[in-house]
Amino acid sequence: MDIIIITHDIENGIETKNSLLPLNSRFFIGKNYESFSKLVNHAIVSAENEIVIICSYKVRPTPNDINRMLNYINEGYGFVALYRFAFFGCKKELFRRVGFMDERFIGGQYEDDDFYRRLVLNNISYIEEESVKYIPKPTLWNTSYTQKIFQEKWKHKNINYIYELDGNNTIYKLLPEKNYDYNIGESDKNIIFKDRTYTRSFNKRRDYFFKNVIILENYNNTFEVIINKNTNLFDIQNEIIKINKKICIKIDKKSFNNNLKEINTFYKCMKKGYCYKDSSKKIPIIPNIKYF
Repeated sequence: MDIIIITHDIENGIETKNSLLPLNSRFFIGKNYESFSKLVNHAIVSAENEIVIICSYKVRPTPNDINRMLNYINEGYGFVALYRFAFFGCKKELFRRVGFMDERFIGGQYEDDDFYRRLVLNNISYIEEESVKYIPKPTLWNTSYTQKIFQEKWKHKNINYIYELDGNNTIYKLLPEKNYDYNIGESDKNIIFKDRTYTRSFNKRRDYFFKNVIILENYNNTFEVIINKNTNLFDIQNEIIKINKKICIKIDKKSFNNNLKEINTFYKCMKKGYCYKDSSKKIPIIPNIKYF
């Protein structure tokens, strides 16, 4: 594994490095980066090993904290944050599947909220805690621009309360991810992540949000939704009727563990333009639906 301490200068990172002893760690200097997202992406790319642990200079993790994080990662949790994004670890495979952090978030803030939503879209679990010693210090990042980017990318019932859900538990993703020309090797399909039902957050509201939210993707006026075993099919159907626009539905076949009877019924109904389990009602616009 690589343990990387992100800091603006070595002096600020010394206490973090000492708290990790006798484990090996190294500094990654982020002084001239315009965004936290880009800084993290470059730190991940610099790692030589599959498992990468990122520490802010503001945290004081111990070897026991590292061992606990490794245990969670080896159990199959996709993203393990023992003090939010100030101290987290994962396998590089997570970024191969979800994509790198979004560098459109110039400065810092909201890039973590964005990344967690992308974990939901990919049905990957995470653990979020505040269990490691953290030294509060003023942020060095410009935070004036990131909320605007977040609002352009995600549509919520109330943008001021981004962890509240409407009656249909639905939010909308309005922008696709950008592809970055970073090389962290080929994807390893043998790595299996726990699904989102295993997600745990120290914050009850956030925990509820990520276990129940339905995310519809809307690019170029075409909505897109991914269905897995945790999806409420009736909620999706109600959204299709309400939106009354062309929707592309992608069914994550692997997540159903060969128990496809119910989803096959849903698939056949959608293909014919009828409501799920109620052939007397029709869908206004037949969606494009497919397995993957």
